[in-house]
Order: sequence, then structure tokens, then C-alpha cells
Amino acid sequence: MKRFTYYNPTKVFLGSEVLENLGTTIAEKGQKILLLSGKGSVHKNGVFQNVVDILHQSNIQWVSYEGIQPNPLLKDVQSAVELAKKEDIDAVLAIGGGSVIDTAKAVASGYFCTDDVWDFFRRTKVIKNTLPIYCVLTISGTASEMNGTAVITNEKTNEKLSIKSDLLFPRATWIDPSLQSGVPAKQLSYTAMDIMSHVFEYYFAGYHTYFVDSVSESIMKTVMHTVPILQTSPTDLDARSEFAWAASWALNGFTSCGRGSGDFSSHRIGHAISAMYEIPHGQTLAIVQPAWMRYCYSNDISKFARFGREIFDLPGSDEAVAPNGIFRFIDWIHSVLGLTTSLSDLGIRAEDIKKISRNDSIPYPLGTLKSLNQDDVIHILRTSNY
Repeated sequence: MKRFTYYNPTKVFLGSEVLENLGTTIAEKGQKILLLSGKGSVHKNGVFQNVVDILHQSNIQWVSYEGIQPNPLLKDVQSAVELAKKEDIDAVLAIGGGSVIDTAKAVASGYFCTDDVWDFFRRTKVIKNTLPIYCVLTISGTASEMNGTAVITNEKTNEKLSIKSDLLFPRATWIDPSLQSGVPAKQLSYTAMDIMSHVFEYYFAGYHTYFVDSVSESIMKTVMHTVPILQTSPTDLDARSEFAWAASWALNGFTSCGRGSGDFSSHRIGHAISAMYEIPHGQTLAIVQPAWMRYCYSNDISKFARFGREIFDLPGSDEAVAPNGIFRFIDWIHSVLGLTTSLSDLGIRAEDIKKISRNDSIPYPLGTLKSLNQDDVIHILRTSNY
């Protein structure tokens, strides 16, 4: 196990009716806040109004910015920053999932930026101050509610880039499982794929840490256990809570402990695809992640064999179990999540693959388990079709 420092300052309230202390908690830092939300669900199901009523009871003023879309866009960040400065707000509250929360983080950092907030994503400027960030989570998957990372798409350049800072950790997050009971089945599949990929980023990065490996496997097993339950019983609050908590721990920093740098190849390649095409993030991962696994597993056969044994209970030698575990995982994506693992199924042609590999969302050299160049990425994407 490598030397590490673990830090996570986010206070989490998880369970039914946990919003009761939202107003008093936010009032400690903010008296006029910016409310960020998506394209309509939180307004239709009453969540937004419930939050507004709670804020009113705590004498907190609010200004709303609505319409954040999946794969959130830079133009919304810039417009929300402009609104926040105009209204002189002193905190940001995201009501939604990862897209809304990532936007909130970008807005919170952009509030103190005198130039273009995109400079933070291009790494030409460093985040030195942010507004306090709070989250009411309505869909689990990204773990943005409990980490210091945000991903935004620049719609003008077709780049999908990230920012990361200790200043971007939410001060507090509220996870009421009942608020996620209406998540569509397809969206559940997308988020499940995202969670699994988050765990893989450190699990398959070339490190062997028995304790953290076991925790990672527990997160995987929890996702695989709860998804079928939620598909048939969306209002099962126990399963919903387990799924939500597994999602938060998949990328809140803990699974990196003792391991060093993660391998974010699949996410980077997936970002390029979703930046160029209107394809959900989880679907891009369903395509790239197993193709990456097939291309790179020989660099750590023993870990991929452990995956096959611990997750799918496969017998046999390491050389046999390692690839078989990958194919069992692909079967799970198809049969349980109902997602495709092929680019061609989404209408992306073979001649488009080279264009994807050149997208600026992919930094080269790429990867930790195996260092990838552009030719490697082309091969991985082609592999997805076979």
C-alpha cells in the first residue's frame, strides 16, 4: 500500500426526510443563494418547491437558474455565473444529479474569476476561491455530491474537460432515497455503468491493496445486487439507499487510498464521444470500458483474475479467469443494464473513430495500467464493434 492522505470534508445527510435541516445548515454560510436545477423533473415532482419552502422558513433568499442538461454545457455555466454576480449571491445549491452539481461547482469557482471560467478547465488558471456549495441529490451515479471534481462540455470546441480542487467539495449533501424513486430505468442503467467505471479506475490501475480492493468489490457487488431490485421495485428505499451510498463511495477519494494515480482512460475516451455526439455518458462508458478491459487486461492478469473470481465466482487458472471475467461483465451490461457495447449500434461509423481519437478531451499519453497513444485508442474503439 502506497503512502496517502485521505481528505473529504463533505457532510452527508442520508435517509428519508433528511431535508428537514437543509435550511438551518445553509443559513450558516448563505443568506442569498443561487438555486441550480435541470430541465423539469424536480419542478414536476415537487422537490424544487419543497426546497424553496424550507429555504423560506429559514429566511434564505434565492435566485433560480434552470435548464441544466445532461453533459452540462459551458454556456450555462457562464450564464449562471453572470446571474450570480448580478444578484450578489453568497452560496450555490444544486438540486439534481451530477450534471447540475458539476455546473454548481463551476459556477462557484467562476464567481471569483475575472476572466473566462474555462481557463480553470484548460489548466491555465488555478482555482483559489469558491462560493460554498450544497447539494440535494435526486439521482445517484457520478459521486459529484461527495468529491471535488466537475466535468463540463465546451459546446463551441467540442471539448469535455474537468476541474479538480479541494475547494470544490460540497459543504453538505442531502440524499433522500425517496427523491430517486422516479428515476427512469434507462437512466438507472447509465448511472450503474458510471459507478462501475469509477471503481475500475483505481481497481484496474496496476495496484494490489487487499483492504481497498475488497471495498471496491463490495461497491461493485452492491450495484449488481441492487439494480435488478430497483428495476422491478423502484420505490424500494433500502435498495435505493444502498445504491446511492455505493455511488457516493465509488468516487469520493477513498478507493484511491494506497493506490496512487488512477487510470481514467475509459472516462477520457467516453468524454470525447459524448462531447462530439448526443450520447449519454453512461452509454459511452458501456462501449469504452469493456473494450479497454479487453485491450489492457494482459498488463495485470492477476487483478483481472481476482475480478472474475470475486465478482462472478469463476473457477480456473488466472489465464482463463481473467478474460472470462471480462466477458461475463459484458454479458451483465447487455442482459441486466440493457445497454449496447458497440459504437456501430449508435450509428457511429468506423471512419469516425480516428476523429474521436483526435478530440482534445483525450490527453496523450493516456492511462496508468497501460500507456495509450492515439493508435491504441483507435484500436480500443474498433474493438467495441467485435
